[in-house]
Amino acid sequence: MIVNTRGGGEFGDEWRKAAIQEKKQNTFNDFIAAAETVTKMGITDSTKLFIEGGSSGGMLVTAVTNQRPELFAATISNVPVTDMLRYQLFTGGRMWADNYGCSDNKGAVDYLMQYSPLHTIKHVKYPSMMVLAADHDDRVVPLHTYKFVATLQYTAGTIEGQNPLLMRIEENAGHGAGLPMAKAMQKEADIYAFVAKVTNTSLV
Repeated sequence: MIVNTRGGGEFGDEWRKAAIQEKKQNTFNDFIAAAETVTKMGITDSTKLFIEGGSSGGMLVTAVTNQRPELFAATISNVPVTDMLRYQLFTGGRMWADNYGCSDNKGAVDYLMQYSPLHTIKHVKYPSMMVLAADHDDRVVPLHTYKFVATLQYTAGTIEGQNPLLMRIEENAGHGAGLPMAKAMQKEADIYAFVAKVTNTSLV
């Protein structure tokens, strides 16, 4: 299932503006509502529901996992933006300020801190997580993944019965475009094997 949340451009500019900057929480609310709906309808449940997103979508799935960890069995976050207070300092990050807002501007820190994945990690039991990065990513630099996973493991990793919290780093690769077929296939195989294992689901 693909969730069309406010904040994207697929339904025009008003749809996008409904969930940018100080309104970004609307994106997460829409995604959480979709997860709650498929659960209430009996399509799946919290032992089988896994979520996946990449880049800004990776930020989305890490943010909603922090907000509602009990909803999901597994989260796959691919090259995510996780440090919403410092993203503008690296490579092309400043170009995203129209969407996210920027901590350099007065007042933005308050709303960025409300959802920044790095800064909203909880000392709770998390769903199984795989966070992926590429060591030569010059769009979303891999430090976003490194810091997020390190903080997650430090904050929640010692909880008894904690689910697996994994980091996968692709070597000699960038943000995703142009990834050789062999590497793309291996990455997808690793993701699906991880999801099958943690949800006890056969892929055959």
